[in-house]
Amino acid sequence: GHSYLALPGTYTVSISRYQRGQIVELIKEQPFEVVPLNLTTLPAEKMAEVFDFEQKTIELAKDIYGTKKMAKTMLKELLSMKQAVVMSPNIPHKLIVKMEAVEKELNTILWKFEGEMPKASLEERTPAKPTIDEMLNNLVYTHRESFSDITATQRQLYADLHRLTKAELMHLKQIRDTVLTQFEITLNQHNVRYTPNRFPEIK
Repeated sequence: GHSYLALPGTYTVSISRYQRGQIVELIKEQPFEVVPLNLTTLPAEKMAEVFDFEQKTIELAKDIYGTKKMAKTMLKELLSMKQAVVMSPNIPHKLIVKMEAVEKELNTILWKFEGEMPKASLEERTPAKPTIDEMLNNLVYTHRESFSDITATQRQLYADLHRLTKAELMHLKQIRDTVLTQFEITLNQHNVRYTPNRFPEIK
């Protein structure tokens, strides 16, 4: 969905292969020129700015995916710990209440990214603010295969996405570094069975 894959200029290319633990060069660096085809109806006046904005958007999309993946991983780890607590008679089960509160917190974060996932169609979703995923799709598809300058609306959408994603990432780090870590310590103290990504303590 890019518009510009590269800016006009001089580039080099070489070909190598990996063979038996070594990199073998097949063709040495060769220079080549990238030139615009001038087929665009409304070409961007500031091509470099468009290219930089698209690169920033790609990096932001990676951050959004990583943050969402982190939330899902943490939720999976938490559910494993909760199940272990249920099966452990020697640990206060009031810990489950605390875990369920964190579970709700993680689900709320995921809701901000994905929103409601209806069984039949998107038309069945409850009216709500656009999710982070929807905002990202809007940002990407409004400029997909476009060679025009970036609009103020697109810049604002990027800024909003960056702000929202950073806030949720910091929230997740706070949960992981304090709450989940404390849960792991408590489970180890009560000799609760192993759960994924929790280091056992050998006494």
